[in-house]
Amino acid sequence: AHGHTARWPQFDISTQGPQRRSHAMASKEAVRRVIREVFGLVNLPGNNPAHKTLKKALSGPYEKRYYPESIDKYARKCMPEGVRYTTEIQARRLAKLDQLRRRGKGPPKKGAGKKSKK
Repeated sequence: AHGHTARWPQFDISTQGPQRRSHAMASKEAVRRVIREVFGLVNLPGNNPAHKTLKKALSGPYEKRYYPESIDKYARKCMPEGVRYTTEIQARRLAKLDQLRRRGKGPPKKGAGKKSKK
């Protein structure tokens, strides 16, 4: 109005159209590349349901901490000659197998299964 002209934003013609899109795409790709390097994510195009699974944190280290390593291997090495180390689960399984064998319901001897009777 009073000799004051409205200032319109100045647009650089070189950043319009397809070139502008390519610059934007290049910067998006650079951001994706950095994200992959930092977070170790796999970039899957589109709405792939596997992407959700691949984005999840790996649970292996947590599971390894939760389930401690078995001592069986080391216990067997420490046992004196002639003494056999068995876990509680193994002992129960062997006791049940012994009961089944006494009743005649145990597993057949090697080579005496169903197929050999034909």
